[in-house]
Amino acid sequence: MLPTLKEGDYILVFKTTKIKQNDIILLRDPRNGHAVVKRVLSIRPHAYFVIGDNPEHSTDSRHFGWVEKHLVVGKVIKRIA
Repeated sequence: MLPTLKEGDYILVFKTTKIKQNDIILLRDPRNGHAVVKRVLSIRPHAYFVIGDNPEHSTDSRHFGWVEKHLVVGKVIKRIA
């Protein structure tokens, strides 16, 4: 998520279902369940299309497809450097 988030940053995540386009969210990678942080690019009724802020080096919905809503942990509301 460079340049928005850097390695070693802490984030505060709010558990909510009120996610909108351009929000940064913490989600479970649909392929392996690992926690990842991505930006919401597009929304469907039951899924999100997410992308990293550094698309040339990001693994995101372009690789693993739409993310179902149940895989979202919450919305990132604060970065703590």
